[in-house]
Amino acid sequence: IVIGGANVDLTGTATTKFRDGDSNPGQVKQSAGGVGRNIAENLARLGAHTDMITLTGKDSRGDFLIDHARKAGIQTQDFMQLANFATSTYLALNNSSGELIGSIADMDIINQLTPEILQEKMSLLQAASQLVIEANLPQNTLQWLAEQKLKPPIIADAVSAKKSVRLIPLLNKLTLLKVNISEARAILSIEDSKPVNEQALISGLPNHHRLFVSACHKQLHNQSPDDQSKH
Repeated sequence: IVIGGANVDLTGTATTKFRDGDSNPGQVKQSAGGVGRNIAENLARLGAHTDMITLTGKDSRGDFLIDHARKAGIQTQDFMQLANFATSTYLALNNSSGELIGSIADMDIINQLTPEILQEKMSLLQAASQLVIEANLPQNTLQWLAEQKLKPPIIADAVSAKKSVRLIPLLNKLTLLKVNISEARAILSIEDSKPVNEQALISGLPNHHRLFVSACHKQLHNQSPDDQSKH
């Protein structure tokens, strides 16, 4: 079971030199996104029976996400549509070279994925073979998960340096944690300006069954408690 966000990505790319404050010819594309949803799709396409607990608006974009998830093989019975909230949407504007000019993230609906909702799903959570969570979830929801006696192993994606600290209450309960260097620094309260090698960061994190630390432009470090870092 994946617990996390699902959003629609809208990308507008100019086909000529971009002119500020004017209407620019270009192409607009819509796709399914969201950290949790992306993980769920990858698991489903790899053949894993994958359910997802997430929220969408009761709107056309929500319908689009549910339909896309079904086609990808994700179980969608726990996609909940809320009438009073818009589906989470990310809008990106690119120049003709594909470089990002600006973006707007309308993702307030994820804050409605509360402990009360998950409490109603407790039997489902306890029956899962694995739980996958991500740091876009509200802080109080992650804290609630940390306080539960959940049977399945828990896997977490730290998402970003800013949001990674939300996972701190759960660190000792995780079977697997996926972070990058910036996220590991944030969790350990190490300033970006302070020199530190990657192995020191890995060693500073709790002794999970398995830890993945990715570094920009480098290979993924895969470490288990009894192993040294492996590429």
